[in-house]
Amino acid sequence: MTAKKHALFCRCGGERIEPGRMDDLGETLRTKGVKVTEMRDLCGLVGKRDPRLASLLREPGSLLVIGCYRRSMELLLAQALEPGEELPSFE
Repeated sequence: MTAKKHALFCRCGGERIEPGRMDDLGETLRTKGVKVTEMRDLCGLVGKRDPRLASLLREPGSLLVIGCYRRSMELLLAQALEPGEELPSFE
């Protein structure tokens, strides 16, 4: 069985990526069979240690994270997991 591909979008409105471009990208990924999850406040979910985010990070398969800066996303998402737990590779 092949692991599903998944894209996690941060849609906080920080405008690093134009909203129309994010809409187009999401639609393109969906038509390619990629599961797309959009979160309005990724930083807030991490700060609240929302278990839904940690669950997404633990899913098997390929995860594409779309947000402001790669380094910011990696540092932020690492906070969603338990100490010593590793993030999936974001290649």
